[in-house]
Amino acid sequence: MLAIIWGYAAVFGMLICYGAYQGYKLFGGVVTRLSKYLLIIPCLLALLIAHILVVIIMLYQADVSITLDNIMLVYSLSETRKIALQDLGIGILFVGLGYFSLLGKMKLDYLQGVYR
Repeated sequence: MLAIIWGYAAVFGMLICYGAYQGYKLFGGVVTRLSKYLLIIPCLLALLIAHILVVIIMLYQADVSITLDNIMLVYSLSETRKIALQDLGIGILFVGLGYFSLLGKMKLDYLQGVYR
């Protein structure tokens, strides 16, 4: 169940990265070689938010109250830490794939802007 939810979260994370890039262009951002470093910030932020949401869903499914102490408890217990870090690894994989696909689009936009 969590893998399905995390898959959706990864897709939404990639959409957030794509939306951040489109917003950057819409508000007059110039696509340069350094723009790829600017794109990594919303990707990592989306990954962090999605991971926290997965931990909250895991607590909810276990009928545990959702408090900051319980969220930190997930990372301190070895059984739940393993699950949380596996989900984080899957998220890093999907965000990385989405990020590198957007890098190709950014390179194409950069080359079109240079040769106009």
